[in-house]
Amino acid sequence: MRRAFIGSLVTLGVMFIIASISVGIGVATPEGSLLNSVAAGTFITMLCSSPLVFLVALVTGIATLVERLQGKQKRKRSYENFAFDEDIELDDIMARLTPDQQAYLQEQLRSNRLGLGNDGELMSMNDLLDSYEEKEKRM
Repeated sequence: MRRAFIGSLVTLGVMFIIASISVGIGVATPEGSLLNSVAAGTFITMLCSSPLVFLVALVTGIATLVERLQGKQKRKRSYENFAFDEDIELDDIMARLTPDQQAYLQEQLRSNRLGLGNDGELMSMNDLLDSYEEKEKRM
């Protein structure tokens, strides 16, 4: 709806410019000339078709306003699941790991307060996997 509203406003603007140019040409040329007749016809065409475009702009403007007011409520709901993309990335990472690595990673995340190291900073996935490899070498 927003595109239709903007399009109708642009159309109204272009029609106003064309009608203004037609009036200017009509005033500047002699009354019986071909250019004067074309300018008058163009002005009458713009004058007669502008109510239709204005009506379309009005209807789409109201629809855009209603859509925008309802869209704010939908956006608030969508922010409740803000970590959805992060969950997808985590699922991709987990799919690449072996079952042993997955179990170790889950254990480390639980035991390290969800990925916080001893110094309180977040541990990267590489750090966790490196610690898994060190543990495997020790065994």
